[in-house]
Amino acid sequence: GKISEHEYDALVATGKREKTTKSVVHSKAGFSAQAVTNADFWFYTADVVLFNDHDNDGYYHGIDLLFDADTYFVAADVYAVVYLSLEGGPWNEYAVTDTFTIYGASSDDEYVIVTELVSGYPSGSYDLLIELFDAYDDAFLAWFGPEDTSELAFLPLEDADRDRPVEQVPQVIVVHEH
Repeated sequence: GKISEHEYDALVATGKREKTTKSVVHSKAGFSAQAVTNADFWFYTADVVLFNDHDNDGYYHGIDLLFDADTYFVAADVYAVVYLSLEGGPWNEYAVTDTFTIYGASSDDEYVIVTELVSGYPSGSYDLLIELFDAYDDAFLAWFGPEDTSELAFLPLEDADRDRPVEQVPQVIVVHEH
């Protein structure tokens, strides 16, 4: 795989889940508009594995997102945009993939995005939304979010700045013998 590093604007934690995604007119996140998907594309599955909880408080700063998008066509070049939402707030873009090819309904074309939240993400319950676009003309194709699978809902996340291990204070034991 290819490793890349991207910086995004600060997390917007308050407000409604509308008009904040790349596909404003067509996206599920843009509730004010009619959601339109391309029937030739869909998501088969998505899975999330959380990692890095150094302070053992149940909130993680690492996200391993795997998803499998499918199509009725033999092959299609696509890209995905992924968003996080803190406790029902607006969608915040946190990843854009490179162009990749999906092959029909094959499971051999799964895509993985590994992310570490460095700063600006308060401890809380996050939802994930994935939007799929045609790499040729940027047409919106499909979405997959917390309403479609529980795997993308209620993820306990925080940034690495908040995930500092608690300093271990050495125990002092005093024994008095007589």
